[in-house]
Amino acid sequence: MKTVFKHIFFLLLSITSLTSIYAQSYTLNIRANDSINSSILESLNYVEKHHAKENIINEIDIFSKKLALKGYINNSYSLSQNDTIFNCEFHLNNKIDNVLIYYQRNSIKDKLLKKISTTYNDTVFEIQTDRIEFVLNTLVNHFENTGASFSNASLVHLKQHDNNIIAELDLNISPKRIINQIVIKGYDQFPKKYIKHHLGLKRKSIFNLNTIKAVHASLNTIPFISQLKKPEVLFTKDSTSLYIYVEKKALSSFDGIIGFSNQQNTNKLVFNGFLNLNLNNLFDKGESFGLNWKNNGDDTETLHLKIENPYLFNTKFSTLGEFSILKQDSSFVNTKSLLQVNFNLNKSNSINTIYSNEKSNTTSNANTLLNISEFKSTFIGLSFNHKLLSSSKNTDQHLNFEYLRGERINNSTKNNQEKIKLSAEYLFELNQKQSILLKNKSELLMGKNLFQNELYRIGGVNTIRGFDEQSIFTSKYSITNIEYQYYTNKETFLYSITDMAVIQDEIFNKTSLLFGVGLGYSIASTNSVLNISYAIGKNEGTSFNVKNSRIHVKITFPF
Repeated sequence: MKTVFKHIFFLLLSITSLTSIYAQSYTLNIRANDSINSSILESLNYVEKHHAKENIINEIDIFSKKLALKGYINNSYSLSQNDTIFNCEFHLNNKIDNVLIYYQRNSIKDKLLKKISTTYNDTVFEIQTDRIEFVLNTLVNHFENTGASFSNASLVHLKQHDNNIIAELDLNISPKRIINQIVIKGYDQFPKKYIKHHLGLKRKSIFNLNTIKAVHASLNTIPFISQLKKPEVLFTKDSTSLYIYVEKKALSSFDGIIGFSNQQNTNKLVFNGFLNLNLNNLFDKGESFGLNWKNNGDDTETLHLKIENPYLFNTKFSTLGEFSILKQDSSFVNTKSLLQVNFNLNKSNSINTIYSNEKSNTTSNANTLLNISEFKSTFIGLSFNHKLLSSSKNTDQHLNFEYLRGERINNSTKNNQEKIKLSAEYLFELNQKQSILLKNKSELLMGKNLFQNELYRIGGVNTIRGFDEQSIFTSKYSITNIEYQYYTNKETFLYSITDMAVIQDEIFNKTSLLFGVGLGYSIASTNSVLNISYAIGKNEGTSFNVKNSRIHVKITFPF
């Protein structure tokens, strides 16, 4: 029995000793021999903790080579040990500013050589030592971008000759890789046209690491999907497969309130309220459909339809169609249609052709004092649209410029007209909790003898807050909206309202300034988004009055 305990005790003692040996840790401290050179050593990284003395020696050799690549080829060091701490003191000695690099002529073309050196021939090129790292990275990036993704470059056999360093370029160019297969995981019906036109991918595309980073960033800008994880690549001996992990995201939404009332004069039943319906990607084509209806129960009713189909027939062309009806009490009814064909230069920019026509019918009750008259107008033109694709916060960051030219026909009289539109939106993210949103929308209608019923209509939550919806008629306007947003969590935020507008009415030859200020709160939950705001509007020359305030409440239900 005693013998057994002796063996057990010896075994435990051996295990404890081995654990102590393998748990031994050594610390390496590297410093310069004087304070002048300390900043140079501090700019270089090295591993401080090691589990073997041999590793410390290897780490010092690596550090010495880093110094040599900075021009200190004659550096030396002294090493001392105090228990488990190794102190290494480097002497940099003289710095050499130029390096002559010998290379194989067929490995680098003249166009690439011109990027990295101004002095070269068929066997050697000269650079400054402080550009060594830049030159090596430039060479590697060049071959990576051509599909040789696993290429590497380094300098070997460094030595001093006169006032120069002489080295050889060790350039290993890997075989070129192309993407042979693109596999979508998690969303089988993902629209394939987005792979080609939005992600910029197709079979036999050149593979490199920058491609994967770009795909990951581009996926985050597609509104109807969520990324499950970053794209992955499977390499086999003769093929490269790219795996994309996404899932379909609910992007459609609905909000509205519909009421009933009796018309005072006729006692007829009329509807009032509003309805917003947005259907997005229902057929897995990236398409969108929007319906907006409003009736204030008094004198104005609007209906607006919008449908958009991106990358039509898997081409760079997209189409946008709009149709709207505006009924103003018993004075007039305007119907307007628009067809826009977009050519997508890339995923951010497009050039668009536009055709629109508008018709206004007046009734016998139209007030001639308000300068209302029947007309037909037709416009054609061009626009440029830039979308700032971003995965951060739910904003439509963009820059759009539009120019239309056409004519209006009234009682067989033709008048040439022009329309100019500028729209921009940008979000300044100060930090994770604070942002500043800037928006501007400006429109100009230019022509002779304009009618009241062809003017732009502004006012309300989508233009200048603190005023009734579409209550302001103008032929020219510029509206700037500024919001300071403070996020209490990822989807909920408080915001300030500062709206300013310059409007011009050519009919009455009058220019006015409008202001709107207030506060708002947007609350997002799993099933709805509540946005409530309080704003006070005023005209130039008047003071803010709470009697002129407006409360805007909007509840959106995504599905």
